[in-house]
Amino acid sequence: LRLRQPAIAFNTGANYGEAKCWPREKFAELGKLLIKDGFEIILLGTQKEMRRNKEIATRISHRVTNLTGKTSLSELAALLTKISCLVTNDTGTMHLASALGTPVVAIFGSTDPNITGPRGERAKVIRHNLSCSPCFKRKCPEGHFECLKSISVDEVYSAVKELTDGR
Repeated sequence: LRLRQPAIAFNTGANYGEAKCWPREKFAELGKLLIKDGFEIILLGTQKEMRRNKEIATRISHRVTNLTGKTSLSELAALLTKISCLVTNDTGTMHLASALGTPVVAIFGSTDPNITGPRGERAKVIRHNLSCSPCFKRKCPEGHFECLKSISVDEVYSAVKELTDGR
C-alpha cells in the first residue's frame, strides 16, 4: 500500500466488545478534522468490524482507505510502520503498533491502561477516571458507556497533533 500523504490509521473496534469501543460518530468527527489537516485516514479491523468501519468511512468522506478485513498480520505490521499515528481502542493492534515504535493514541474505557496499555514515550493514553471504571466488563453494567462517551474528539485530536509534531 502506498500512502498518498501522511496517514493516520483508526482501529475502531475491539474483540472484547462495545465497552472498549469509542463511539463511531467520534471517530468520524476526528477523521474529518485530520483530513482537513492533510492526513489520509486508513480504517483497520477484522471482518467483524466491517459494518462499523463502513459507517465511519461514509460519515468521514470518500477520501478514506478502508482496509477492514483486508490485511494479514504481516501486512498490518508493515502498514503500521508507515503511518504517522494509530488511533485505537484497547486492542492487539495497539500493542503491535506500540512494539513497532509507531505513535499510538489509545482510548480506554472499561479496561485499565496500567495493565493493558501501550508502552513507550510514543504512546498517549486517554481515559477518564469515573467511579464505575475500570469495570472490565464486555457491556456497560450501568448502561451508559460514559467512560468512552465522555472522551471528547478534541482530547484525541490534541493527542494526535502532539504525537505528529502538530502537523
